[in-house]
Amino acid sequence: LFRSGGLGLSRLVLDRGVTYGDAGAAVLRDVSIRAVNVQLEMEPDEASVARTLDMVRDAGFGWIRQQVSWADIEPGHKGNFWDGDRRQATWARMDAVAKLASARGIRVIARIELPPDWARPPGSFRSHPPTNVHDYADFVASVTSRYRGQIDVVQVWNEPNLSEEWGRRPVDPAAYVELLRAGYEGAHRGNAKAVVVAASLAQTLEPDLDTAAGLNDLAYLDRMYAFGAAPFFDIAAANGYG
Repeated sequence: LFRSGGLGLSRLVLDRGVTYGDAGAAVLRDVSIRAVNVQLEMEPDEASVARTLDMVRDAGFGWIRQQVSWADIEPGHKGNFWDGDRRQATWARMDAVAKLASARGIRVIARIELPPDWARPPGSFRSHPPTNVHDYADFVASVTSRYRGQIDVVQVWNEPNLSEEWGRRPVDPAAYVELLRAGYEGAHRGNAKAVVVAASLAQTLEPDLDTAAGLNDLAYLDRMYAFGAAPFFDIAAANGYG
């Protein structure tokens, strides 16, 4: 993770000690720097979520990054947060994750993506961005408001520089910046102290062609800044695939 105020991209690997100026004050202090990706929504019950979080804590991790599927939590139509089949609120699983992680002192990065059918074009792939970014902003606001004090860090989407993660269509940095802005504004509407993470970009050498499977991550990041992304995130995420 690195600050939006400067290019703090893995200096040991990419910059070889070259500096670009002051990256600004740290956004998050006094927390473990070790984090792990989890998919706790796939656990069969709350006891299994608790066991997994115990292992995360015992392994020395202070953070988890958890996917939050918008489609799972607000299905059917806007404003619906009820699962009629299970006769419970659609928030139930995330409520358990937030509660159990907080009880163990584990911080959560909520990766918010995957729009419901009603929020994207008919027949579109599940990773297609929403037709109206304000719907996304409203959902992000619901997340940060509901989990204020438990989940204060949200990531807007994942790997939008890959067509697979952008609705299986050509990637669009300008459109992602619009989504990022909506997510940023929504996050702060729900929680003024929310920290917003720009989507981690996939490391790829894909060319700048509509027929390509994505776009080179450094070129994509450069275009994000060109389209005015800088004010709309506090931290940028980088995937270190090795």
